[in-house]
Amino acid sequence: MSSLLSDPRVTVHIGDGFKFLSENEATYDVIVTDSSDPVGPAESLFQKPYFQLLHDALREGGAISTQGECQWIHLPLIKDLMTMTKTIFPVADYAFTTIPTYPSGQIGFMVCSKDASRDLATPLRSVEGCRYWSPEVHKAAFVLPEFAKAYLKEDRDIRPLLGPKVTSETRKKVLLLGSGYVARPAADYIVRKPNNELTIACRTLKSARDLAESLPRTTAISLDVNNSAALEAQIAAHDVVVSLIPYTHHASVIKAAIKGKTHVVTTSYVSPAMRELDAEAKKAGIVVFNEIGLDPGIDHLYAVKTIDEVHEKGGKIKEFLSYCGGLPSPPASHNPLGYKFSWSSRGVLLALLNSAAYYSGGQRTEIPGSELMSHAKPYYISPAYAFVAYPNRDSTPFREWYNIPEADTVIRGTLRYQGFPEFIAALVKIGWLNAKGDGVDASKQPTYAALTAAGLGIQETDEA
Repeated sequence: MSSLLSDPRVTVHIGDGFKFLSENEATYDVIVTDSSDPVGPAESLFQKPYFQLLHDALREGGAISTQGECQWIHLPLIKDLMTMTKTIFPVADYAFTTIPTYPSGQIGFMVCSKDASRDLATPLRSVEGCRYWSPEVHKAAFVLPEFAKAYLKEDRDIRPLLGPKVTSETRKKVLLLGSGYVARPAADYIVRKPNNELTIACRTLKSARDLAESLPRTTAISLDVNNSAALEAQIAAHDVVVSLIPYTHHASVIKAAIKGKTHVVTTSYVSPAMRELDAEAKKAGIVVFNEIGLDPGIDHLYAVKTIDEVHEKGGKIKEFLSYCGGLPSPPASHNPLGYKFSWSSRGVLLALLNSAAYYSGGQRTEIPGSELMSHAKPYYISPAYAFVAYPNRDSTPFREWYNIPEADTVIRGTLRYQGFPEFIAALVKIGWLNAKGDGVDASKQPTYAALTAAGLGIQETDEA
């Protein structure tokens, strides 16, 4: 196809298409726009100013054809396009064709003409030698399925229901607690299934409404998780509660769920307080599903899978090392930490003060949180990446939980890019990770200089 660009009848212009159209009014008989979807900059190609430019660039009686999306997926968008183009052109209609590589195997066109007498469905001439087009195919392109015709031309909505049929028996009520970084992606995922009805609960109603905006079948409410009666009432009214609030509240959520016989999902580590509720949860007949992120979560699945495969073949695990980390791609790791926060930034930083324990060569080793970063070591995986690794929390129970009593070494650790431990160690020494905020009056909104001075125990903040 690119060889056609060298045809003497072809002239290629590279530049701003909007500017080009504005400088060539009443110039063309036909304009074809083969655009991408209306996302980002291409969104302007589906808006009225662009179609006005197309209209003005046509000669009298001229016509346009633009990418018009798929009737199975984008009917509301197509309806808006038809309504808008009819305010500019005397004749505007929607047609479609089949293209196997497109979503749903179809793509559509907005076809418009400045000639009020034109019947767009009737070809003006026959074209010989085509492999797809024919006069009959041309006419059929404007014959829409009944649901599309009703929606676009008769203002009736009889669109087919795609997906499983929702009944009172299949409908599920989900309660989502929290408004952190992962709350909106979680909410988007939950409402993908048409049988899920979602309630988003935050301490402030505004936060809940902001999260719920544009989501189908979603209700926003204000809920203080410290109010036991209110928490129990909301949890009991739902089939499952997804807790994305700070881990210190998970035990309270689980207690309320046991009382209301509601299933629970969290991404957090199983704390001792949560583990104590195991028997009560089983007695209530509910599932409390924890540690389902990357680490902890996916790492558990691969660990157990690999261990079971070794045991099934009669082997033994002498050393178990599992290192994991959610890291930005190298081009995006351009800050001193080489890291970006995808969950609670406070939680990420305070987790760096957790103590760690592991087995190495049969001996238990413990590391206080204040020294954790000094134990980070280079960890080779690929020449393309400069990783360091350090122990993550207490790995010793996993010798039992993973059923590897024969292992002399058991270490679960975290991966980061080089430079991360040194930067964090400096923040710890300065006092920036002091959760107590000793010597700082937060009500006065202290400057960074004042915070640093307080952490270092000095009085002056004058750089001079």
